[in-house]
Amino acid sequence: MNVHDWTQIDPGIFYGFHQRWISRIVETLNGGMLPKNHYAEAEQYAEDLVPDVLALHLSEPDSDTSVFYEAETSWNDDSDGGIAVATTASIEVAVTKPSLKEHVIGTRKRTNRQKLLVLRHTSGHRVVAVVEIVSPANKDRKESVSSFAAKVRMLLARGVHVVVIDLLPPTRSAPQGTHSAVWAAYSKTRPRMPEGKSLSVASYVATTPVEAYFEYLSVGDALPPAPLFLTAARYVELPLADTYRQTVEGTAAYWRKILEQPAVAVQ
Repeated sequence: MNVHDWTQIDPGIFYGFHQRWISRIVETLNGGMLPKNHYAEAEQYAEDLVPDVLALHLSEPDSDTSVFYEAETSWNDDSDGGIAVATTASIEVAVTKPSLKEHVIGTRKRTNRQKLLVLRHTSGHRVVAVVEIVSPANKDRKESVSSFAAKVRMLLARGVHVVVIDLLPPTRSAPQGTHSAVWAAYSKTRPRMPEGKSLSVASYVATTPVEAYFEYLSVGDALPPAPLFLTAARYVELPLADTYRQTVEGTAAYWRKILEQPAVAVQ
């Protein structure tokens, strides 16, 4: 099942889909995709969530698992799993690059209730990564776009990896989408959407400088697997395509029929 044109239905229906998709991804990740010392939860987003997330991220880990928080060269390959993106000094691993098409490295230093996915480590329940599905309210005003981008950058500045899934077309307040708004802080050159590709999946790595793996999509494209980073050197692939399909299949038949109509061209 490929990406639908969500502008054809009421924003409130997308909101419900957003909630259920997050929950479906959480269940799939916790069903055996994550290393044994990680877990995912669907958590409520409010304006005061980010400080709470950062407080947990900065909490001290338990002493018996502190190796996880050392430099990536100390990663325990046998117990912690994940896919390596580079070799390390301590273990031999195959180099595997995330499947998203574009990879960029920043040139600057990193500086309504809805659910988001929070990935935690069992040691101190420390936040490792956050997954955001962009909603209409994130792009309806310049202030909304600025607030969303600032939240992503705040998480990255504190070492929390972030995935942003934006399946909504550009708006007057975000003419180049949310990825461009986020990336403006990390490079003088903003990425520009290819013609006919106005949706995006972006995975941000909380390194210095910040790195991003991203891919632009159009309505009708298949969702690519997105790297959800556990550390700067290891990631698991978010099962976006299957969970998207399962969530759409659980949507009311009335709205599914509208979604399955010929897509409206998104410029």
